[in-house]
Amino acid sequence: MYASLSLFPVFFLTIRGWTNVFFFVLFFIALSRWRSIGAGSRWAALDIDGRLLVAALASAIVAVFAGHALRGSFTWNEYDGPSRLLFAIPVFLLLHYKRVNFPQLFQYACPISILLSVLAIHFFPRVWGGLDGRITTYFVDPITLGNYAVVMGFMCLYSINILGKDSHWLTALKLAGFAAGLYISIGSESRSGWVAALVLFGLWLLMHRGALSRKSRVALACTGAAFAVLAYYGLDGVHTRINEGVNSMIAWYSGGNRETSIGIRLDLWRIAFTLFVENPLGGYGDEGYRRIVDTHPFITALVPNPEVRATMRSGFHNDITASMVRSGIFGLLSASSLFFVPTFVFWRHLRSQIPQVHAASTLGLCFVIGLLFCSFGEQVLYLKFLSSFYGLMIAALCATTLWSSEQP
Repeated sequence: MYASLSLFPVFFLTIRGWTNVFFFVLFFIALSRWRSIGAGSRWAALDIDGRLLVAALASAIVAVFAGHALRGSFTWNEYDGPSRLLFAIPVFLLLHYKRVNFPQLFQYACPISILLSVLAIHFFPRVWGGLDGRITTYFVDPITLGNYAVVMGFMCLYSINILGKDSHWLTALKLAGFAAGLYISIGSESRSGWVAALVLFGLWLLMHRGALSRKSRVALACTGAAFAVLAYYGLDGVHTRINEGVNSMIAWYSGGNRETSIGIRLDLWRIAFTLFVENPLGGYGDEGYRRIVDTHPFITALVPNPEVRATMRSGFHNDITASMVRSGIFGLLSASSLFFVPTFVFWRHLRSQIPQVHAASTLGLCFVIGLLFCSFGEQVLYLKFLSSFYGLMIAALCATTLWSSEQP
């Protein structure tokens, strides 16, 4: 069990199937110990935070089933990702019972994972169609790679001295992981990841306002601002992507060119809310939405170019809007709970005097809030291995966070 917990993040972004293998290893370990841990008593021992978390993890598959039942049609592949979140519940109960100190393991696995991703990028390069020059690994697209790399990079920063004074070599490893995360984020040119980086840096300064003097916080803020300015003026990719983003938003709001990556995302938000209002209970499902892209009057009027509409069939580039179109109100509640319930749990225990609980809450906030802002530009849970990783991370971090709900 401990070996699987230590290893599942290591090749998360570099070897296809790695995370899914360890996900199912942990799931079957949890099932094999279902009776010995007394699953019923474990549920009874959970406080309101733990029960909310279990409900949030189960909500995704409930939402898909509710949408199917109300529409009277079933599509089995829509259960793939939600089932991983459901299967994370037994893992959570097992880790909570075992009182696993997940931050102790993750503080090593996280920087090693990002550094291995850098090696994979350079020794096994892959160019994605239409995205020349943006770094990636052989099976992860640049946007997903950039989003998760920057979040995990900041988790390295957040983990420094989080369980006590780190040794010099461990501090150096975590700083190297943080730098590698920024490097991958810049090279992948994922703008949603850059937005998340600004939010996470501000949150880190806020969390350390007591430990750092005002001068130190100002100095760090100035250093971060200087780094952003140097990246903008010194790196062509950053300069170009930011300018394109700003110009795309101005053009979209002024009624100009809407056929840009940001313009398409903004139109997808409008389409999502329109479709949600039309069918708030059952939703359309993934296949149902794809079938109406070229026939729905609002969509064809908003996006007259059939080639652009064709690109919209791939999804909504946001987990919450995608879920609300797929499963209506149930999808909206489910996707929102998957982000906001863990945030609530971590925030509630952030000031715990138990070092492991404080560490898990801190890392959990970084993870969930970072991915929430990344999801404004791309879905962060739409692939099976991403759902598996998210489910395991939430299960492990919350299991440690909820130590404070029971006696040692």
